[in-house]
Amino acid sequence: MTSLRTAMNLRRLMRSGRFDLLHAHLGISEVLAIAVPRSIPVVASRRGPNLGFETRRAYKLIEGLGHRRADVLISNTRFWADAAEREDLWTPVTRVIPNAIDPHEFPVAPMPQDEPPVIGVVANLHPYKRHDLFLRALKIVAGLLPSVRAVFAGDGAARPRLVQLVTELGLDDNVTFAGQVSDTRPLVAACHVVALTSSTEGFPNALLEAMSRGRPVVATGVGGVPELVRHGLDGFLTSDDPAEIAARLRSVLVEGDLRARMASSAHERAGVFSWDKLVRDTESVYRKVLTMPRRSSRTRSRKCWRSPQVF
Repeated sequence: MTSLRTAMNLRRLMRSGRFDLLHAHLGISEVLAIAVPRSIPVVASRRGPNLGFETRRAYKLIEGLGHRRADVLISNTRFWADAAEREDLWTPVTRVIPNAIDPHEFPVAPMPQDEPPVIGVVANLHPYKRHDLFLRALKIVAGLLPSVRAVFAGDGAARPRLVQLVTELGLDDNVTFAGQVSDTRPLVAACHVVALTSSTEGFPNALLEAMSRGRPVVATGVGGVPELVRHGLDGFLTSDDPAEIAARLRSVLVEGDLRARMASSAHERAGVFSWDKLVRDTESVYRKVLTMPRRSSRTRSRKCWRSPQVF
């Protein structure tokens, strides 16, 4: 009932004549766009699946109706754009515009002294972030580098189980739970490498910010992560094998020349994803959509955009 009332309010607002375009940004807003008058173009944004819509047939149908109303679906990764085209109903033309960063806010930080070696993990403590996988890899690293430290920035429902697992693995002296951190820059500056061992990801800002600070990353190669991290250049992409993750972490921690090269490369790579470019590319989508004839827009949008392009 709340969603229906919101949809009706949105329709009245959009019919006021004060708006030329609606950008439905993530989740339920993509569905609410169904209520927007046909005379107003709609751009939708997606950073992954609409949670809760994947397995319920009725919800999937409603999401599909939202797709029929949208002219373009922007995703921050090619991975999730392809998934929408492959799995969703009536997906509009997709465009890829990655997340962005202000390099002045995340400048290069000097690498700390070699001892103790420190690994940063910036991710809320949710099951899909697979901190348990990281801890099992850390156990292997600690067997080779007893002084290694890992700092978790973030909090969540998985914390009690993770605290228990740290004790079970004998890592109490190696792991710090920092909780929610309002500014992760000092924490990242104190690390030699940043790790992320998720089972699924979009285009993770945590890695982008760490790379801008000049930190190599070791991350599972899931979702859009390979679209950000170049394996062997900015860090390493791994499977979900703890032994492989541990081997890559150890390489970065022990091999100073490798770490320095990757740190420089990671910073350079992060600079590609600027706010200026994101704004330009988004405005380009807006301009394209605003020039589309509004009658039969669903059919015409396919014709206007038939040459795929990744921004």
